[in-house]
Amino acid sequence: MATSVFTPCKQEFYQILDGYNTLKSPSLSSETVNTTIPSAEIKSNSPKRKRWDKTSREKAVKIGKEMGLSKATRFLQKTPEYKGLCASTLYYWIKSSEHKTSNLPSGL
Repeated sequence: MATSVFTPCKQEFYQILDGYNTLKSPSLSSETVNTTIPSAEIKSNSPKRKRWDKTSREKAVKIGKEMGLSKATRFLQKTPEYKGLCASTLYYWIKSSEHKTSNLPSGL
């Protein structure tokens, strides 16, 4: 059974309002309630960021420009290499590649 993070406060710390009328107005005390959260129960299950190599990015950008963002993302996610690829990442890569090519001098 999971324990709740919620700890009820004492009646001195809140007011009960009914429209504009205060039904109960307890006085606030200077008492502070300290609670500790057991660190053993908190686990960080955040996934680690995947690092994509340059050739994988270039291949995905080429497919993304040909097929469109949504279709390319779904297509690429079927392969193990691009399993964790999301549309926003592919969009960023495409915009980044367009920015890089537009900054090249005009003779290259």
